[in-house]
Amino acid sequence: MRLLSTYFKLVLIGFCIYLTNAVQAQNTSESDVKKQAQKYFDAGDFTSALPLYSQLLSFYAKDPVYNYRYGVCALEAGNDREKPISYLEFASRNAETPNAVFYYLGKAYHLNYRFSSALNAYNTFKLKAIKADLDKFPVDRQLDMCRNGMELLKNISDLTVMEKKELKLTDYFRAYDLSSLGLKLLVKPDDFKTDLDKKKNEESVVVLNPTKNEIYFSSYGSNDKNGKDIYKVKRMDNGDWTNPIRLDATINSQYDEDFPFVSADGTTLYFCSRGIIQWEAMMFLNRSIIRQVALGVHPRIWILQLIRRMTIFCMLQMR
Repeated sequence: MRLLSTYFKLVLIGFCIYLTNAVQAQNTSESDVKKQAQKYFDAGDFTSALPLYSQLLSFYAKDPVYNYRYGVCALEAGNDREKPISYLEFASRNAETPNAVFYYLGKAYHLNYRFSSALNAYNTFKLKAIKADLDKFPVDRQLDMCRNGMELLKNISDLTVMEKKELKLTDYFRAYDLSSLGLKLLVKPDDFKTDLDKKKNEESVVVLNPTKNEIYFSSYGSNDKNGKDIYKVKRMDNGDWTNPIRLDATINSQYDEDFPFVSADGTTLYFCSRGIIQWEAMMFLNRSIIRQVALGVHPRIWILQLIRRMTIFCMLQMR
C-alpha cells in the first residue's frame, strides 16, 4: 500500500511538472508572438504582422490595442476593405488606443465610400494628434481627397465592360488599339526621360498623333517636389523636338498628374490627377479645351481611358 501511495505521488508530481512546463512554454511562445508582431507592425510590414495579430486576437478579443493593430494590418495588407472597420471602431472607443486609430478609421471609411464618416474620423485625428503624428500621417491630403470623392460621386455613370484581357503589367498598353483614331500608343522614349525618371524606373506611355506636332507625357522632371507632372514637346522644322515644357498650375498640382491622352482632333486633353479637386478644370490653349478628370477616392484609382494598377474603375460623365 505504501509503495502504491508513493507511486501515485510520483505520478502527480510528474503531471504537475508537465503542466508547469507547458504553461511556461505557452507563455514563452505567446511572448515571442507579441514581440514579433510588434516588430513587424513598427516596421510597417503589415502583411507579416496580420496573421500574428489575428492569433493574438483569438486569445484577447477585447484588447483595444490588438484590435487597433489588427485593423490597421487588415486595412493595409488585407483584401477585404470593409472588414477592418469593426476592429478600428471598437479600438477607437478606448482611451488606451493610439490616436492614429482615427486616421486609419477615416481611411477605412474613405475606401468604403463612407465619406461623411471619414471626414469626422480624420478631423477627430487632427484634434487629438500630436505634432509628430500630424507630420507622419497626411491627414490634410486625405481630407482633400475625401471631399473630392464626394463631388465625384455626384457625377457618375454606369460602366459597361466590353472586353476583358489578361496581360502582363508591363504590356498593359498593348490592349488599346487606337488605329481607328489615327493614333499610336507607344512606350515613352528615353529621350523624353529625365535622370530622375530613369532613377525611379518610371514607366509610362505617350499617344502619338502623326498629324500633330505636339506630344504630351508625364515626368518627374528634374526634382520630385511635385511628383509627376504633365509636359509637352513640339516638333521643330528640322524634325527635332523642343525641350520639355511643363504645363502650368491649371493642369499640374503639387501632387501627381499622369496618363495624358489627346483626342484625335487635338482639341481635348484628358488626364489623371491626384491633386486637383475641381470636378472639371478647363483652359483654352490655341482654341483647345483641356479637360481634367480628377482623382479623389483613393490613390490607386485611376480614372481615364488608359488605366493600369487599378483597384477600382470609375467612369465620370464629362459635361
